[in-house]
Amino acid sequence: MPRDMRGTGRYPPQPRFPPFAFYSAVRLGDPELLSKVMSVDPYFVTQDNGAGAPLHFAVTYRQLDMPFKASTARRAVYAQLPGLCHAERLPPLLLPLQAHHLLNNGACVNQADGRGWTPLHRAAHLAHLGGYLELYEYLLSRGADPSLLSHDSEPYLNPGRKSVLDVAVDDEDVRQQLTALNAKYEGVPKAPSPHPDVGDWWALYDYGLEVVASWPADYQHPYPEVLKRSRDKQLARQARQQRRQAAQAALAAMEAAGFSQPFDPTSVTSTPPIEAPAGSSSSTATAAATPAAAAGPATGPSLPVALLFPGQGSQAVGMISAAAAAEPAVAAMLAEAREVLGYDLLALIRDGPKSQLDDTVYSQPALYVTNLVALQLLRSREPDAAAGARVMAGLSLGEYSALVAAGAMSFADGLKVVKARGAAMAAAAAVPPGGRAHGMLSVVGLGDGDVERLCEEACQQLGGGTVCQLANYLFPQGRVVSGHIDALELSAPRPRPWARSRWHACP
Repeated sequence: MPRDMRGTGRYPPQPRFPPFAFYSAVRLGDPELLSKVMSVDPYFVTQDNGAGAPLHFAVTYRQLDMPFKASTARRAVYAQLPGLCHAERLPPLLLPLQAHHLLNNGACVNQADGRGWTPLHRAAHLAHLGGYLELYEYLLSRGADPSLLSHDSEPYLNPGRKSVLDVAVDDEDVRQQLTALNAKYEGVPKAPSPHPDVGDWWALYDYGLEVVASWPADYQHPYPEVLKRSRDKQLARQARQQRRQAAQAALAAMEAAGFSQPFDPTSVTSTPPIEAPAGSSSSTATAAATPAAAAGPATGPSLPVALLFPGQGSQAVGMISAAAAAEPAVAAMLAEAREVLGYDLLALIRDGPKSQLDDTVYSQPALYVTNLVALQLLRSREPDAAAGARVMAGLSLGEYSALVAAGAMSFADGLKVVKARGAAMAAAAAVPPGGRAHGMLSVVGLGDGDVERLCEEACQQLGGGTVCQLANYLFPQGRVVSGHIDALELSAPRPRPWARSRWHACP
């Protein structure tokens, strides 16, 4: 199997002659070009381009120009090529000179291609055609081993490893001739099977043909990239083991404390919480309003708690009740929110209208504040449950509530960020004068390919300039589609097979 050089940053050197020139010389029987290429790029003599080595090509194209009369002129040409001094010993009328030239210059007679076929397999496979029996005999005379088996390259249609007789045509006469030739050359010493990397581009470049050809077939060479990957895997295993040990130690400490110690963000992060500027008018309110961890240990639940905060789209008129707003800590939070936002957020949440509350400018601060009001109520009414919180997380906008709950930033700073976020998103979504309205749809129950196909159909039907595309990945088969309203309306109501999907407009 070729060396895996992915991720090494190495690029193969460029040969003097492109591989096409070499394989063309082999296929067309051009010894002058073949000798010229090999004198500069000798590694090509065994390099496998994915369809076999040059010797495989020489065997495959035997029917084109390999059988010929060994005329005086041709003998004069080939006599100048290296390794052809005993050409007179070959059959006088059918002289496989290209294969002979390759074998005398480093080619391996038993080299296997990607299917495990040796040149002898190819000659046997084509033995019913003119000239291939002679080439088969010549390969046997050079030590080709007819006992070698191919790979199981067709496990479904034609399973099993194949001998040279197995790949020959189902012709009794042809197979008898092949068997007779095998018996005739049985006493010829068989050439060893070469190392699989004798055809690998990189191995030949880095070590040379002589070195690679000297390796036993089962030798595992310690290539640098293999050693590096082995070291990387070992380091990754050690890192995973260290993380598991740290997690087990942390869990043991939590169990020893009964999972009752409050979450301490400084134990897992080096970023200190963002505090309000000293001397600001909101510093007192911030201290009172920001959810804080309870001081000292408390009796908590038997398991750790995770707090999850929802995102935009969960807002509703009346989501902060009058009783909740009357809580002192909640009242302080709402007062600070009014100071930061410049309007009475509680009145909007309590009385609506729904259309204004759904506006991004208002819905984001409203949900942010409501999330933290709910957390404050949990801490005041169910302190044991709140004390066991170890993890805070939020969906989209809810991430900011989670950051404040974890102590990463103050309530006031988080609200300022959310206010700017909502205004920026509203400006980006604003429809210019005379423009087409746009919006979003949540889609549940369809794969990405189906959603993209529906969006593409809507865009094609409405013409150029129409936008309808995937915009957000929520969860498996839960996506958000955005674009022009008319395209969204066209893509949503679909008959079968989309009957089980759910499409909802995002506020």
